[in-house]
Amino acid sequence: MVIVGLVVLLVLVVAFSSNITTVGNTFKRACSDSDSGSNFIKGTITGTDTSGNAFEMTDYCSSAENQLKEYSCDSDVLEGWKSNIEYCNSGCVDGACV
Repeated sequence: MVIVGLVVLLVLVVAFSSNITTVGNTFKRACSDSDSGSNFIKGTITGTDTSGNAFEMTDYCSSAENQLKEYSCDSDVLEGWKSNIEYCNSGCVDGACV
């Protein structure tokens, strides 16, 4: 009986071990924004995603007139950052609204 119980326990351990994930190889997401999300200052976001990949994106004026592609950090989204197209009333020059 003891041997049968040990065999059943061993089978259960092997069966459920495939559902165990390691946490030692996961990375904590990080992001910083040099312009703190301002549309009037050209900024760059830098950081690391949850896979450990580094990223860097810089604000720029889009090809459409008076539009800015603004990058900012956002802890509510999976990537840790977001981008928006912002309309600049007085125009966009070198990655910032004027």
